[in-house]
Amino acid sequence: MFPYMTMNNLGRAKMLNIGAGFYYHPESMLVEAKKDLSTVDPFLAAWLISSGNEHLLPDFADYYPSQISDIFLAAVDIFLDMPTKNNGSITSYLGYYYNFFGPDYLRSMGKMNVSKMNPALALPQGIGNSEWEVGTGHIIRGEFGYMLPGQGLKNRFQPYGALTFKKFDALDEASLQFDAGINWLMYGHNLKWTLQYSSRPIYTEVENQNLWTSSKGQVILQTQIYF
Repeated sequence: MFPYMTMNNLGRAKMLNIGAGFYYHPESMLVEAKKDLSTVDPFLAAWLISSGNEHLLPDFADYYPSQISDIFLAAVDIFLDMPTKNNGSITSYLGYYYNFFGPDYLRSMGKMNVSKMNPALALPQGIGNSEWEVGTGHIIRGEFGYMLPGQGLKNRFQPYGALTFKKFDALDEASLQFDAGINWLMYGHNLKWTLQYSSRPIYTEVENQNLWTSSKGQVILQTQIYF
């Protein structure tokens, strides 16, 4: 997906890498303050509840004191690149990531997003092709590609697929998405085209819960020129 990450050696060597690591930065995130409902006047709270307006309680509550959170990230992964018969090769990757940026941290991103939609009318995850990309929680990513048999590094084809599982604390349901595509290696990694189809989870609020209610598809055509 990115010109600076080729992700395979095109079968030129047998490679098996296993990695693990972590990152810790204390007191580096400001946690969003939440409303303390216990600060609402008891008589006002009782009246709001009895009249069916309990949802208005936060409007009359004070915020909890601001908090500072640590950042802790940990990951383990395995990468395999192996030549096969007739100058083909397989490439596979599996990684597990745990991210903690503070309680219920969640951030969306959109790759090359050209949408002009009013953000106020968009889904909580954002406009265009935005999706919940990073957050406090767990991510598992698996990839597999197979370069078809051939000669040299010119005009080779490599179909591939990937699955991503995300379970963020701020969302009430985990999601599963996939990518599938093919690389046309006109001249190895120096000149190649990629056609890919990807699914994108859509979250909406259902009875005060953030649930994965549907998925949208997107088609990506890109080229890479590497000197």
